[in-house]
Amino acid sequence: MSHPHPRSARGGGSSSAHAHKNNDSGWKRGKRSKAESRFPTVPGPYHDEKYIADTHRTKALKKVHETNPKSPLSNYIMATDGPQLDFQHSQVVVDGGDGRPIWRSTIVVVHENGDITGISDSPVRKSAENLAALSALYQLNALGALNKLKKEPGSPAKTLSDGTVIGYEQACHFMDFYVKRFRFGEPDIVYAQLARPGGLWQADMIVADRRIGFGRGSSKQEAMTICYTDVVQYLEKCDPELWEEFMRKRR
Repeated sequence: MSHPHPRSARGGGSSSAHAHKNNDSGWKRGKRSKAESRFPTVPGPYHDEKYIADTHRTKALKKVHETNPKSPLSNYIMATDGPQLDFQHSQVVVDGGDGRPIWRSTIVVVHENGDITGISDSPVRKSAENLAALSALYQLNALGALNKLKKEPGSPAKTLSDGTVIGYEQACHFMDFYVKRFRFGEPDIVYAQLARPGGLWQADMIVADRRIGFGRGSSKQEAMTICYTDVVQYLEKCDPELWEEFMRKRR
């Protein structure tokens, strides 16, 4: 009795693998088609960080503003008497992409020369929101709008346990270090106007879905700057070694 030749066995295996590959490709096409039918398709290009920088970054921007763009964008909106940050989100499929659904985030900012629209795409909703703010900030910076802002109200200087006196900008640098150190998302600032006393504004800082501090002031901007410095003062008091690590990295 003759036995199958090894080559024949390999040949049979190859056909099976080829069929499996075709089935796998068909499955992927089917999955992509299903995603495309479930989510609306929007025109490209894909608005990722590289596209946003290549398209809208025409002037240098402070590093702290690039890593936490929502804070300076909020400052601009408050200084120009605009509403709070209002991002619009939707899950979409980008035309010409790989067919996977992503988050598209959009924010419209009022400017005297016409509205600025920040658009971004990311698989993660929070990242899309941050990139949309960055897009809007780059566009405002290109128009010179950030240079025309009235001077940021100075929050009361905060003295830390090691004698360091910090202001708002250094507090922003520390919070950027803090959230990256513990792999949290960017801090969110939520505003509320208090009925008493005197209609003050309160700014609450939210990190990883938890409120870690707040500040109060006569305006949203003042409340935010006080919030940042108070939070850093509190964190340094709880963990002086963390502040020392931050200072070593800054040298």
